[in-house]
Amino acid sequence: MLSPGLVNNLDNLAREGIIDFDAASFIVGAKPRYIGNPSYFQQLPLPEMSDVDTSKLKQPSKDHFVNPEKEDLQSKNPLWKKVLFGTLAGGLLIFGGYKLYKTKPLKNLLAKLTKFFKPKKTPSTPKP
Repeated sequence: MLSPGLVNNLDNLAREGIIDFDAASFIVGAKPRYIGNPSYFQQLPLPEMSDVDTSKLKQPSKDHFVNPEKEDLQSKNPLWKKVLFGTLAGGLLIFGGYKLYKTKPLKNLLAKLTKFFKPKKTPSTPKP
């Protein structure tokens, strides 16, 4: 017998019109449950959920995964500290990039790359 997940997937393919038969019954060799798209057939009515009593479901009143001691912990840093740190980090990044660019091995590498990607001149034939 096929797994229920596979049967549901095959039924979804039939409902969307990709296949036009009961593929699960065809694979197993059983009598087809339907012919054609299953959405043409009347589905079983779903129960009305408005009259269901949900008061006995025992839902928790608070989130038990939150540590009550660390519930209010957020960044206490003022805005000026955040801006100062961002400015210093950006400045150090620019300074480090400038110093790295000025090193001799990197200059040589950049020179070789620019020389490699320059368009090459093609020799022209002299006019008679």
